[in-house]
Amino acid sequence: MIELPVDELLASLQTGLLVLARIASMLMLAPVFGERGVPQTVRLMLVLPLTVLVLPLVPVADALTMFSAAWVWAMAQQVLIGISMGLTLRLVFEAFALAGELIANSMGLGFAQLADPVRGVNTPIVGQFLIIVASLLFVATGAHLTLIEGLVGSFRDRPVAQTALDWASVRLMLDWAGSLFAGGVQLALPVLAAMLAVNLAIGVLGRSAPTINLMAVGFPLTLVLGLLMLRWLLPGLAELLTQWLDAAWPMLEQLPGGV
Repeated sequence: MIELPVDELLASLQTGLLVLARIASMLMLAPVFGERGVPQTVRLMLVLPLTVLVLPLVPVADALTMFSAAWVWAMAQQVLIGISMGLTLRLVFEAFALAGELIANSMGLGFAQLADPVRGVNTPIVGQFLIIVASLLFVATGAHLTLIEGLVGSFRDRPVAQTALDWASVRLMLDWAGSLFAGGVQLALPVLAAMLAVNLAIGVLGRSAPTINLMAVGFPLTLVLGLLMLRWLLPGLAELLTQWLDAAWPMLEQLPGGV
């Protein structure tokens, strides 16, 4: 009679579930992979093969009683680690969204909001445009492949049962978010400065010539100048995204389970 190694099978199953939890939670928030426009079937077809490929590289975790407190804690830790990894890169795109929202409001296009299928919220049209550009650049530069490669390598270097998220990692994430949002404001500053100069000029014109219809002059002027400034910013978006991603990879290495 063939005896099945039940203990080994159970340990492998539990390890596979831990691997699945980290991969699925990371891809849920990662740029491109985690967009709402990506069908759930496509995500499942990506998560399951990655789990099967990664499992032989991961040391088998100690057997835990299913649904015990220790097992639930281990699963929660892997989910938190995956979320922190995906959120690290997602914040790069949120910085572009912040810059787009500031630019749109300064141009008088804050009311022009569309339902964003990528983020699931209403986004000013300029912010949605910048997110689309950033997504295309993310794929064009091969960053999505680097992300998957690093994710697979993280399981080899950091076993799932021996890695947990700590408060130092949380503080690191908060600092990273602050630096990115500051970068988003800096990205929008040239347009904001130009729009401020235009509004000051329109205000002076209104005081010197009260009969002029400022709405008929000011809105087209701010819109055209804002579009010209946005066109001026476009060539530098690829370099800026590359700089932020170059800073993101070392930051991910400092996280538990990072790439």
